[in-house]
Amino acid sequence: MNRTQLIFVFVLLGIAAVVIIANTLSKQRTPSPGTSSESAQTPSASPPEAASLSLEERERIALSPLAQDASIEEKERHFAIAQSIAQVAPYLDITECETPNPLVLKVKSGEALLVINEGSVAHTISIGGEQVFSIVANSRKSIQPNFREGPWLYGYGCDNSSYEVGLFFVTP
Repeated sequence: MNRTQLIFVFVLLGIAAVVIIANTLSKQRTPSPGTSSESAQTPSASPPEAASLSLEERERIALSPLAQDASIEEKERHFAIAQSIAQVAPYLDITECETPNPLVLKVKSGEALLVINEGSVAHTISIGGEQVFSIVANSRKSIQPNFREGPWLYGYGCDNSSYEVGLFFVTP
């Protein structure tokens, strides 16, 4: 190969590298199909670090109460992590009161939800200390909590626990 041909090959390789890099960068900035750039940047998108956290770490963070003076960024991160583990399910199982299933239940605002207790002991769910629902042993009960703040996260305790054992992820 003579010198002119060699220069031509290097120029083509350089152009190909620039095209590949530009294409990769544009894909990183472009929202996926079906989303606008505005919705791709909303706080409800999972934070980048959520993907690197184990399920147990995300559950621990979701159940950890935020400080009263938490920043907007901290609130958005907490919300996004809870959203990343929220599950749509036909019911909330509180048979094991301290470990409900699912841990974060996605529910629609204003709709009733089914709670089951297949254990031999009655359990009580408390939302915000104001709303209390008793579910007797070996039963199912439809409850309709009043989520006063609208769509958001609502923690609940079970059997007078001093901490939240689960979350309702309320959607519009």
